[in-house]
Amino acid sequence: MAVLEPSNTELVHPHYMPTLRTGSLAEFGDLVEVRHLSVPILEPTWYATRGKRLFDVVASTLLAVLMVPFLAIAAIIVVLSLGRPLFYGQLRVGRNGRPFKIFKYRSMRTEPVIDLTDGSPMGLVVDVDNRTTSATRIMRALSLDELPQIFNVMRGTMSLVGPRPEVWSIAAADGLIDHPRNQVKPGMTGLWQISPKRQGEIVDGVELDLSYVSRMSLRQDLSILLRTPLAVARSYTE
Repeated sequence: MAVLEPSNTELVHPHYMPTLRTGSLAEFGDLVEVRHLSVPILEPTWYATRGKRLFDVVASTLLAVLMVPFLAIAAIIVVLSLGRPLFYGQLRVGRNGRPFKIFKYRSMRTEPVIDLTDGSPMGLVVDVDNRTTSATRIMRALSLDELPQIFNVMRGTMSLVGPRPEVWSIAAADGLIDHPRNQVKPGMTGLWQISPKRQGEIVDGVELDLSYVSRMSLRQDLSILLRTPLAVARSYTE
C-alpha cells in the first residue's frame, strides 16, 4: 500500500479506545490476560524502565551478527530484482506517539504517489503483484525485508518485542497516535506478529498490543521471540 501522510489533524483522536473483543485473545493462553485490558497501564518495573533496553542492546547486537548472511541475501535480491536504492524509510508511530523512520529493504518498484484523496489521510491501494518480483515476494513472505529494523532497535527507536509500528497516516485515521499502546516502543515482533489472524482488522492488533503493554516482562518477550520463527514459517506455507 502506498500511504499518504495525514493533512487533517482533526482525524487524530487522542482519547480513542477500541471496543475490545476478548474472544480473539484466547488462543494466546497465558501470554494474554484479558482482565487487564480495561486499564492498560504500564507498571514501572525494573524491566520496563531499564531492563528492556539493556535486553534490546545485548540481544540486538548478537542477532545483528547472526543476521549478516540473511541481510546479505536480501540485499542481493533487492539489487538484482529492483536495483537501487536498497533501503526505504517510512514514517511510523513510536513510543509516546513520537514519529520515527522505520528502515526496510525495498521490495517494490518505485512509483509516484498521486494524492487522489483531497487531503484525507487515506492510502492508495496499489497492485502489489505488479510492483514486486517473484524473488521479492518470497523475501516479503519470509519477512526478510523487515530485517533492517534491527538497526532501529540498536538506535533505540524500536524494541525487539512490542506493539507493531503502525504507519503514521493509518494511525492518525484510526486514533492511534496518542494511545495507551504507545506507552512502550514498537517492536520487530509481538503478539500480533505471531497471531494466526495477523491479517485481521486493525482493532484486533490493538487488543493484542494493549494486552502486551499490561503484562510486559522478560518472560513474555522471550516467549514471543521464540515463537516468531514458527509464525513466519506458518505464514509462508499458508
